Order: sequence, then structure tokens, then C-alpha cells
Amino acid sequence: MLQLDDLNDIIPDELLHRAMTALGSLADKAKDFAKKIPEALLPLFENMTTALKKAIKFNTFGLEVDELTMEQFVEFIKNHIVKGCNQSVAIKCVEEDGIFIYVTFAHDRELLPEDKNKTLIIKAKTLASEVSELFGENELIILN
Repeated sequence: MLQLDDLNDIIPDELLHRAMTALGSLADKAKDFAKKIPEALLPLFENMTTALKKAIKFNTFGLEVDELTMEQFVEFIKNHIVKGCNQSVAIKCVEEDGIFIYVTFAHDRELLPEDKNKTLIIKAKTLASEVSELFGENELIILN
């Protein structure tokens, strides 16, 4: 491996001095850059945090089961029902890692405002036949 002393034999002193000065300057610039990265990223992280808080400021509740029965489905919705609703809206999404049912509340087919609503997320490996039949071929249902 080439050592610094070996460079003295190959490269003239003045050129070696200039190269070492340039390397030192690059190291200083790299340190300054490393210090500025957190300063530049901090506002980005603050903005992301604020946006995330706004996105989840409404209440979210979850349930995870192997098989979702009609009894569990109805009970979970009843336990989290919100004032002023007369319907719940359920969306079924089949994903690789399970079946997800997202439920939120409405009044006369109009979703309640986020600050007065809740979002329920149910994850199941399978759906009991009565829950499957409730959705049928639909991904979205409105329950009165």
C-alpha cells in the first residue's frame, strides 16, 4: 500500500503541498455540509409531522382477527359509533397480507366531518360467510 512518505519520492513537494491543502479544504467543506444537512432537513421533518398529525387527527381504532364474524363486525361498529350518524360506510380491500375493512360514519349518505368522525380498521385473514355475503361482489357497502 502506498504511504504518504512514498508520495514525497514520486510527487514534487510543492504539488504534494497543494494536494494536501486541497484535501484539507475538501474535508472542511464535507464537515460543513454534514452540519447543514440536519438544519436543512429539520423543516422538512416538521412539515411531515404536521401533515401526519392532520391526517390522523380524527379517531382511528383497529381490530385484528383470524376470521371476522358478523357478530364481531357489528359489535366493533356499535362500540365505536359516533353521535349524529345514522349509517356506517364500509370498504373492503383484499391485500396479500389479509382482508382490510375500513369503516367510517355518515348521516344520510354524507360522511361526517373528520373532526367528528372515527375510522375503524379491521384486518382479518378470512371473512365468515355471512360477512362475505353482506359485501357480495361489492367493495363498498352502506349499513343503516
